[in-house]
Amino acid sequence: MKRKLIILCLMILCFASFYKWVSIKQRQQGAIKMKEELISIHQQELRNLEEVTEQIDVPEEIKPLNEINNDYVGWIRIEGTEIDYPVTQARNNEYYLWNDFYGNYSIYGNIFMDYRNAIDDHLIIIYGHSGSERLMFTDLLQYEDQSFFQEHQTIEFMEGSYQICSVNIVDVNKEQLNYWDLPNDWSLTDDILQNLFNESLYQQQTVDPEAKYILLSTCVPNRSDQRLVVIAEKK
Repeated sequence: MKRKLIILCLMILCFASFYKWVSIKQRQQGAIKMKEELISIHQQELRNLEEVTEQIDVPEEIKPLNEINNDYVGWIRIEGTEIDYPVTQARNNEYYLWNDFYGNYSIYGNIFMDYRNAIDDHLIIIYGHSGSERLMFTDLLQYEDQSFFQEHQTIEFMEGSYQICSVNIVDVNKEQLNYWDLPNDWSLTDDILQNLFNESLYQQQTVDPEAKYILLSTCVPNRSDQRLVVIAEKK
């Protein structure tokens, strides 16, 4: 009787593990499929824009991503990586942690801009999850490898091109590097940026108060108190 009970428990455990594995794979495949669909829409959007470049005002009907989601602010892409996504902005920094571009619950969320940002800000902060299957900002983790950093220096965001100037592993308990909790007037932006530049993994530089910067932030697996940060300056 005891042996049968053990066998039954093992069978239940195996079934539960298999079910969990299938569920994870289904979520991953769903996220990949959605990404491919959004890239296709974005590419069509770019083709449509090319056809009306002589117009001052672009008709709203040729901006399908805006039609799908009013929170859409622009596209981000890093050549040679799987980072190729729409960027959204909500009224807080929690919504897109757990909701995808279509507003559905997702453990992968969506890449999003800090809710306090305006497009013309001196510093724009963009967040995204890291995890498996190279989804969202997972490929940012490769910047811990200096050779990868040297070979992947450019970020395309909206209509701009940005040169990567700093890579950091940030301790969330280190107040002088606390970019995620800046005051609403962003008065400490340059101080935080300079502190990050001073502790960059590969190179140091001085903040240019006239330049435009983007800061990409993602979690570091198995290091819950750390974030990987990539900062780039607009060319």
